[in-house]
Amino acid sequence: MFPGGKGPARGSPALAVHNGELWCLWLDKNDGLLYHATSDNQSWGPKTAFVGNYWTGLVPDNPTAGPALADCNGVLHAAYSVDGSLVHYQYDDIAKKWGKRSLFARSSATPSLQAFDGRLFCAFQGDGNSLNWTTWDPEDGWMRPMSANEKTWGSPALYLLLDRLCLLFAENNDDRHTTNTTFNTSTKSWSRTFGSPSQKTAYGVSATGFNKDIALMAFQSHDDNDKGLVLVDTFNNGAWQHNESIGSSSSDTPAIAILNNVITVVYNAHTDARDLLWSQATLTDYTPDSWMTALANIKPNLRITDITIPGTHDTCAISAVPWVATQNMTVIAQLNAGIRYFDLRCRLVDGFLMMYHGDYALDMYLEHVLDDIYSWLRSHPAEGLIIQLSNEILHETDFAAFSLAATTLIVHGPNKDLWNTGVDQAKQQIGINATLWTENYNSPRFTIPTQDGTLVIQDQSSFSGAPDAIIPQKFGVVATLMDQASADESHLNLYINYTSMTSTFPFRRGPVAPWQLAIGYEDIWCEFTPGVNRHLRQKLVVGGSAHYGVVVMDFPELPQYDMIDYLITSNFEAAAV
Repeated sequence: MFPGGKGPARGSPALAVHNGELWCLWLDKNDGLLYHATSDNQSWGPKTAFVGNYWTGLVPDNPTAGPALADCNGVLHAAYSVDGSLVHYQYDDIAKKWGKRSLFARSSATPSLQAFDGRLFCAFQGDGNSLNWTTWDPEDGWMRPMSANEKTWGSPALYLLLDRLCLLFAENNDDRHTTNTTFNTSTKSWSRTFGSPSQKTAYGVSATGFNKDIALMAFQSHDDNDKGLVLVDTFNNGAWQHNESIGSSSSDTPAIAILNNVITVVYNAHTDARDLLWSQATLTDYTPDSWMTALANIKPNLRITDITIPGTHDTCAISAVPWVATQNMTVIAQLNAGIRYFDLRCRLVDGFLMMYHGDYALDMYLEHVLDDIYSWLRSHPAEGLIIQLSNEILHETDFAAFSLAATTLIVHGPNKDLWNTGVDQAKQQIGINATLWTENYNSPRFTIPTQDGTLVIQDQSSFSGAPDAIIPQKFGVVATLMDQASADESHLNLYINYTSMTSTFPFRRGPVAPWQLAIGYEDIWCEFTPGVNRHLRQKLVVGGSAHYGVVVMDFPELPQYDMIDYLITSNFEAAAV
């Protein structure tokens, strides 16, 4: 049961992964209001009232059915029915409030939300049990709802499989077999493909994708002997497999999501109380928070130059300013997701090292960031982390004060035993001296020799031109170094490959937000250019076993949360060869 009495729930709950956390939104059975809570896969946080901010101030809605949740381009979205109309909200992570309320369709049932190609899709049951759909984007809002030319019994489920947008629903007949359709981006229509699960569901389904070719569906059994029993069916190896029971029954359609390779199913109990319950299972033999430990058990003699390491550029740059933000996940969430290279940038301010991105202070200090890292490493003693620590005053040539402050903080602190630094007390030097790191704006890569080998670095960041030209250009540089790392069998070179970039498009004034370059850019004519992360994910999908060195990313959990896992998985595939 959810701790702290977070239930009971009326209608189906909703689940989504957002900023490295699992979010649950549900309709309380007693007061008829919405509440949400977050989880790190270990425990759930406090029950928080969902309050929408519109027109007259903070006004709660009274939903008539369960809600839907989805992350689209790093923004959490919610939708639910109020008096026969679907209401849409967006969550502000900085203000920690829901807002931008809008009405967009007619429905009295639980909808489904899913991000795809930079847009938010919604599927819902309309009049006469018709299956309808619509899309939203930040520029144009919601489009006019359209029919999927199907009828559904209960709530449908949007999800991603084989890089396609899919829609599961229960057929509107006595058998209620589940049926799968896929979206054709050219014709803007749905067709039945992939083979359908053909499971019988009591009322509606929920679904989620994992990596490219795995999906899971949660539903209630429609068989007379175990009606209401919560079942999970898996699509793997090109077909839907036999369903598995979680051992409990629910009153309404369960919700399913995957965070860090852990499957979570949330549902309300099939009792009068309708307590909110949750069940979990691990999808893989390892979880991202301990992937190094698992890899070492398989191949204990691997060196750091032999593996692929996911990393983050400007690790602490979480900001409400679009052109400053490069991350959504906290340091702890990044570590739990499998990130093992941190790019920490500071300035010495009044004797303290404060986190910065360029000229922008990030309202946190290095000491506190390190405290979080130390705490996490103590609880994961077999994991490792590479930290790149740099002075963010780009024009500063005298690093003596900065180096002294950093060395003092690390060497004389209570957690100095966690560092494998090769500290030179006389030179006040920690680890590898990377002061030869250049502002690599225009050249594709450079090297820094060390006593153990060479750092081969690609940090080309500055580009000018239209998005459909410069984003592939940047990824071409990234892919070249990935291929070079994969082909290097000397085991002497550590490849550090930045996927981040900056640009001012010729027809715009001012900087372009990093998330647009990482995830995708939609112009005023609604033409969508996939971002660097989408190109990277596609390369990883077909890449198979390889070691790519350190791949340093903006928003690595976007547009799909599985990109970090693809990087990690390449290590296990290579170890098995």
